[in-house]
Amino acid sequence: MVRRLLALTCVMCILPHVLKADGFADFRIPKHKVYNLGGRLTGWAENDYRDYQSERVRTSYEVSNGVLWGRWLYDSDPLRADLTLYLYGSGDLRSWRSKNTPDDTTVSQLKTNWQDLSESWRLQASTRYYPFPVPVGLTAGTGAQGSYAQGWSSQYWKSTQGAHLSTNRQDHEAFIFDYNITANVGLGVGRVRDASPVYDIYVLEKRLRDLGVLTRELKPETRRRLAQVWVAGTDHTIIRDRPHKYFWQDVERILREDGALREEGLDAYSAYRIAESYRSGSSWVGPGVWPSPRSLSEAFGRFRRDCGWFAGLVVEGQHEHHIERRFTRAREQEADSGVYSLDTSHSASARIENFDDDFLFGPQLEFHRPLGWPLQLDAVSTIFLPQDNMAHAIRATTSVKLTYLVADRWVASGTVQHQRLIEEYSYPRYDRRERTDSWTVSVGANVQYFVEDRLSLALSLSHSQGRTAYEHTGYDPTVSYTRSNMAMLGISYDFLGVMEAPGLIPRATLPPVAWPF
Repeated sequence: MVRRLLALTCVMCILPHVLKADGFADFRIPKHKVYNLGGRLTGWAENDYRDYQSERVRTSYEVSNGVLWGRWLYDSDPLRADLTLYLYGSGDLRSWRSKNTPDDTTVSQLKTNWQDLSESWRLQASTRYYPFPVPVGLTAGTGAQGSYAQGWSSQYWKSTQGAHLSTNRQDHEAFIFDYNITANVGLGVGRVRDASPVYDIYVLEKRLRDLGVLTRELKPETRRRLAQVWVAGTDHTIIRDRPHKYFWQDVERILREDGALREEGLDAYSAYRIAESYRSGSSWVGPGVWPSPRSLSEAFGRFRRDCGWFAGLVVEGQHEHHIERRFTRAREQEADSGVYSLDTSHSASARIENFDDDFLFGPQLEFHRPLGWPLQLDAVSTIFLPQDNMAHAIRATTSVKLTYLVADRWVASGTVQHQRLIEEYSYPRYDRRERTDSWTVSVGANVQYFVEDRLSLALSLSHSQGRTAYEHTGYDPTVSYTRSNMAMLGISYDFLGVMEAPGLIPRATLPPVAWPF
């Protein structure tokens, strides 16, 4: 009893600190919008001619392609709407001509032509809407894409040897059509926001203060504005070819308005420093080190900081369709002195069509919480109930992840995941039944330690096991069990390093050793 009271007391003491309002929970998505429409058209041609002792070959290529793209985005804390369209088309013509005359009475000719066309399109749309002060929201999304390919080829071969003539002609046609459509709708209570910009600004301020670029702490309002710029700055990447300078110009402007930025502002060293990865030992070479808002996660090795919870129902549907048609025609002839001794022809065609529909619905639970600056807890559980011709089915996935990160030094994470799959298909018309029952459990841990220019240490451990039972009418039931373990240890260490250029560059040496133990 005493132990339970102590445990309850500890939970009551810790819970208010975990659930209290902080920079992550207070983060709101700023209102911003952007749209873009563009295209590209390219083409090239090539012609080759080669003359050998008894053979001449001529080849030609003509290729062209065109792309049209468009993007419209409106984002704010209560509403987000995103639409993307992509159209692509290409075509090419190729030909091969050869003539071979090994002697005065023999002539062999080969003519081959190819013509290919391909078109594809992709459409993506998504929305998130929270119309009320209470966290009740709707999410919806759809994605569709299709590809179409047409091809024609013909080959004509002719050989003359004295009075004997042989010809062979083949024609091929192929048409392939593929498209798929997916859609999902979710309705529930709670709200999860990606509050990663709050942590990004925390690291940005710490680095600038360590360099002496900031003369004092930033004001809370400045931190809020910078975090919102981290989101709205994505607009630059959509409408500009080189967006980085505009993004960092906005950041420096806000820092200068705060009054904490030193008079000379950001120099080259500090600008590159604040754009460095949180966790990587490798550096980005050249101007690409300046990250655009779209690739902050890649440039910074972003520590994703989702904040909030969500509980609701999700419905998903998917349709895939494939159609393929092929035609072949061939004719062969032989003649002596103008009299045909052989004249045959044949043709063949084939058509393949298949499709697949998938419809699922079920509950989804999410809980995400930053536990201070270095810790992040994420838990997600989804249970889908397929609604096809399955009598009993379930697809469930639950995962819990705890991440610890100290920028420029430590990254550690632990993950636990459980997956459950039950599928049962019944085909009364064929008196057939199939059933699959499986589960998988996996756990993993990763640790990385990094000292710039000196040490990089990585350790990874994982374990997984699972069981699968399969039943099929007319066959004996089968059961399989799997288990796997993995361990990885890597270390990179620079023992010595000196750079000298007297009169040009100050002498540089490696930093002191700083082992984590």
